[in-house]
Amino acid sequence: MSEAWAGARVNELSAGWGGRIRTCECRYQKPVPYHLATPQHRGPARAERAYSLGTRQWKGTILCLERGSATPTSLAMTSSIRDFHAHIYFNADELDDARALAAAAQARFAVPVGHFHQRPVGPHPRGSCQLTIPPELFGDFAQWLALNRRGLTVFAHASTGDDRADHREHVIWFGSSEPLDLSIFD
Repeated sequence: MSEAWAGARVNELSAGWGGRIRTCECRYQKPVPYHLATPQHRGPARAERAYSLGTRQWKGTILCLERGSATPTSLAMTSSIRDFHAHIYFNADELDDARALAAAAQARFAVPVGHFHQRPVGPHPRGSCQLTIPPELFGDFAQWLALNRRGLTVFAHASTGDDRADHREHVIWFGSSEPLDLSIFD
């Protein structure tokens, strides 16, 4: 086998969209329809099926659908989220930046701004201020915060009534994550 032919063969096999890999399983090398030739997202591997196709009855409380499928998956109901809390973390020298960030968020989204605790309170490891965001505004708020947090760390979480899960599992960090004292939820 010549080196030129071997190089061409490698390029053919490593081609991207529309390359040999797309059609190599067809018996007559006819093009495969696009939806069959591309991988389909199936959601988390541990997601359980919650809908019986034979009986068409719900087996649980489900809200989301897998992409590329008409079968709902076992995911939590988003209607159980009452609101979101965004805790702006700051040190003493960052207090003015934290106040400015909270004021800008309040002006843009009309969200309530809590007290500026200058020492650790509850599970929070340092000074913080809580903003309460309604679920319908949280997507816009998160996009705005990602670009305007002024280098501060912001800990955001859903508020579902399960404080331990809300502070451990239902969380989003903007900036570096910090250890929380979850022992207060025991």
